[in-house]
Amino acid sequence: MKKVDKSILIITLILVGIGLIMVYSSSAFSSLRSTDTSVFFLRKHLIPLSIGIVLFVAMVKIDYHFWGKCSYLILSATTVLLIGVLIFGPSVHGVQRWLRFGGFSIQPSEIAKLGVIIFIADFISREDPKNLKKGLLPVLGVIATIALLVGLEPSFGSLSVLCLVSLVLLFLGGAKVWHLLLLLLIVGGIGFVSVNQFPYAKARVSGFLAQEGYQLHQSIYGIGAGGIFGKGLGNGQEKLLFLPYSHTDFIFSIIGEELGFIGCAGISILFFFLLIKGIKIGTHAESQFGFLLACGISLVIFISACFHIGVSSGLLPTTGIPLPFISFGGSNLLTNLAGIGILLNISKSSNGVL
Repeated sequence: MKKVDKSILIITLILVGIGLIMVYSSSAFSSLRSTDTSVFFLRKHLIPLSIGIVLFVAMVKIDYHFWGKCSYLILSATTVLLIGVLIFGPSVHGVQRWLRFGGFSIQPSEIAKLGVIIFIADFISREDPKNLKKGLLPVLGVIATIALLVGLEPSFGSLSVLCLVSLVLLFLGGAKVWHLLLLLLIVGGIGFVSVNQFPYAKARVSGFLAQEGYQLHQSIYGIGAGGIFGKGLGNGQEKLLFLPYSHTDFIFSIIGEELGFIGCAGISILFFFLLIKGIKIGTHAESQFGFLLACGISLVIFISACFHIGVSSGLLPTTGIPLPFISFGGSNLLTNLAGIGILLNISKSSNGVL
């Protein structure tokens, strides 16, 4: 039994540390304006972070094969939570994405990403995805069901990440390319129809294509204003109520304004290295389940980061995708820390030198 992969651990700690700094920097003004303290959001962020660290340590210690044995249970619980959101979840700005329990809230679509990854990795390790009837269609049925529930919230950002990671995992698992291409066309068609069914989503896509919209302009302006080295930590202007959701959906814009191109590039490189190291851990895993699970966890974090950066930079339509480990928000932080814990457990039992 080897020790955990230290490079993954170090990258995660750096990203979490950057998150603490940037959550405070991006939220201090709005926090002070609405409460009597500048650390209101930082204090709230520390709660899921503390829970996430405990969860992370537990995941490192639990043999990752355990999650394969529980894949159906995890998937069932995830489905129940997603249905619960549609029935009991409060509507916020026209969407239903959260379940509230007392003073806490969870976003099941974040949990669904990890749940679907575990299910796909477990199922494909037992059934050949080249077999359309026994291997591929059952997985597609599960993905379609979860995707439908997430799309009904609607949460198109989470839906996009979920479908993209699922397709890559099916490809890595050995599914026929023409089956996946056909599936991609079907998913694209469903996505097109779905966007037209939700006015706010249609407006966002139209605004993106026309490069219009207040959030888009403010976000791009913030990144551009930072130049190479940035204005300096704490000196950004966009967080002074010019850019909504500056500590969540657009925190990368604040990073760009305050830390400049150097800060943005550094964070992007960290996510890229996290992906490479995660895939490398997967290739040395002792089982196909471990390989697919490691790749899935690495991909969901990397793709989520790419989506967030793409939205903030005006390269993708505006959608609510947090920047992993950095954005304010509990469910995303918890599931990503849990995923990294599982990834490190895989590294403990991997074959070869990492």
